[in-house]
Amino acid sequence: MRRSLKPTVAGVALGLVFAACSSQPSPTTTAIEIGGSESAPTTAANSVGVRGPTPVIVDYSPTVSDVGGLMYLIAHPDVDVIAVSLPATGEAGCELGLEVTLGILTMFDQEDTPVACDPEVPAGAREWPPEFLEGHENLSSGLPASTATPSDLSAPDLIARAAAEAGRPVVLYAVAPLTNVAKALDLHPQLADHLLRIVIMGGAVDSPGNVQGANAEWNLWIDVAAAARVIASGIPITLVPLDATDDVPVPGWYQGALDDAERSEAIVYLDGLVEIFPAVTSGFYSFWDELAASVVAAQGHVSTEDMTILVVEGGPDDGRTARDDGGYSTRVAVGVPDPERFYGDFLGTLAGSPVSEG
Repeated sequence: MRRSLKPTVAGVALGLVFAACSSQPSPTTTAIEIGGSESAPTTAANSVGVRGPTPVIVDYSPTVSDVGGLMYLIAHPDVDVIAVSLPATGEAGCELGLEVTLGILTMFDQEDTPVACDPEVPAGAREWPPEFLEGHENLSSGLPASTATPSDLSAPDLIARAAAEAGRPVVLYAVAPLTNVAKALDLHPQLADHLLRIVIMGGAVDSPGNVQGANAEWNLWIDVAAAARVIASGIPITLVPLDATDDVPVPGWYQGALDDAERSEAIVYLDGLVEIFPAVTSGFYSFWDELAASVVAAQGHVSTEDMTILVVEGGPDDGRTARDDGGYSTRVAVGVPDPERFYGDFLGTLAGSPVSEG
């Protein structure tokens, strides 16, 4: 059985109420996010003349933000998650990452969705700081036991096969180090023909990076060569960097909103994670991967700018996403004009009904 927890379109669209919270200024930019408007979002599938949910491949590694993005996409009526891949370079690694992912898919009655991890760590990839990994074993807390098993395919092979068998162009949602995506493109050049676009959470273009001592963002800095390969692929890319995610910090009222929301299994699980990881509401966290997921669903939450960028390789700016006339055409999310609307969409989609500030 599939999509038993997916809310109706009407249920998600009903006045998602937030009286709140962010004092972030609205950016001055050019366009609202691709394919979407507030009144009538256009899915990626519709943009190529095909009706129905957008087929999406998720490449991620479980953290509180990553699992929020995955659950949002599974629950969203305009999205069909057709495969999930995990890189060994992600914060959760393979063993824990597979356990958490299979549990989430079981929670949504989607055990038939194929999942794979590639255990190979490429030469030159960096490691996550140990403090970033503390408590990660608790990410499986509250998830149902799963009888599903991972795919026999490697993660890059799964990406290529799922895209080829989708029957129409696929959106690849990539919110971990881009190790799997780069390898899939190298091993399967025809993959580009099956991708409508890649939505990447990563980078910092005009904003400071968040890697201490480097002007870079963690997802891209962990595997710089992979990030450079993907950005230069020629596939349409929407980058969701810190420039945009800084506009949607996790607010102090978030735990209260989760406590008061309709108690769907997704909300209960997320509520438990925020209790386990109190740093989520400490002011450091933003809705990094959740915002990128809303871009995949074409909800019109971000303003964008088309620019040419490249990923710097080597030197003091290693891993930086820089504007460069010799770079590659990329659509970049540069701000979130209405953070409250985004907060309402994210929580309302997971709850299956409107959510108000706690």
